[in-house]
Amino acid sequence: TYLELKTILLIAILQIKRANTTSTKILQKHLNTFIIFSSFLNQSDLIALLHSLLWEVKNILAPKKSITQHSITSSQTISHQVELRVQSGIIELDNLLNGFAAKTLTYLQGNKAFLLQLTNQLCVHTYKTFKSSTLFIDAGSCLDPYHIARYARKHEEDSRNLLNHTLINRTFTLYQLQAFILNDLESQLEQHGPRTLILGGFPSLFSDSDIPLNERICILHTILYKLKLLTKHYDLITILTSKTIAHCNTKIRTQIEDCCNETIRIKRIDNCTYIDAIKKKQGTVILHLGSGQLRLEHFGAVV
Repeated sequence: TYLELKTILLIAILQIKRANTTSTKILQKHLNTFIIFSSFLNQSDLIALLHSLLWEVKNILAPKKSITQHSITSSQTISHQVELRVQSGIIELDNLLNGFAAKTLTYLQGNKAFLLQLTNQLCVHTYKTFKSSTLFIDAGSCLDPYHIARYARKHEEDSRNLLNHTLINRTFTLYQLQAFILNDLESQLEQHGPRTLILGGFPSLFSDSDIPLNERICILHTILYKLKLLTKHYDLITILTSKTIAHCNTKIRTQIEDCCNETIRIKRIDNCTYIDAIKKKQGTVILHLGSGQLRLEHFGAVV
């Protein structure tokens, strides 16, 4: 029950306090947030959040590997981390980011057509790279199965088999999104074992003016906290997309950007797509020109 979970959590924190001051401070921050949420969330959501906190406590209290064990497996761990990256198939973006890494959250904002192409191609490359599924939580009609099938055939993959490895969950309200991520997402991860998790049109559901802003921000915090835990625990490559930048509430956008490991902003102007990695402070440009249109002499000019 709620009270039992809360009691267990407090006892565990006392144990951590005796052993590790740094971990206690981190956990205390989460508890302060939990106290704020208690006035907004119903009991089932609070229990789900408590389970997440207890999971973190369990990791802190778990016995650490010896130095000898660590030295033996360190090379295996490093190679394992290097392998857990997926390319998007967009050369300029892959060169900028070196692909999308496991255990990280990436927030993509901007051009709708580019994001549609990118996320659909990630489904194909996830299967090609890992023979694994992609779990796509679609909050804004961001998935095109026909594009996925065409792109799969282009890469000589069985389109039907690949579509079977693209798991789709559509949410139409903020409360549906909250319920799925807090209550159902982890069981889906355990059942299907996807490598990539995509949340398409993620911030759009947080623009519902019928829900008070404070409540929306609190729900966002619980969702992001849960996503971060699951991303690390299941070695997920987690992608969040937003078709708009300007119309997203500043507080909500800032909270998402702070939680994610990288924010990518994409803007299309005429024949150029500008891609900026905000935290990395680097960018690139994609030129949308036909073949033979990159030099002056192609147009008959004499240099």
